Amino acid sequence: MSELELEARREQLTERFTLMQLELGGLFYEMAIRDHLELDLLAAKSAALQRVDLELAEVQRSLATQVDAGA
Repeated sequence: MSELELEARREQLTERFTLMQLELGGLFYEMAIRDHLELDLLAAKSAALQRVDLELAEVQRSLATQVDAGA
């Protein structure tokens, strides 16, 4: 991927990560106020968030590598 493509992907993943994090927090809050925690659902949502976080870290490493190679 080119540097521009990586930057665009990083932006997409950052937005997705932020949204997923907000949704997970909201889901937990709603479950907590109803005293009905569904740990399996929270764990699944957390795992999905971790996958996005890992992909974001990979894109950031690739960007750093390209920037270092170009310097």
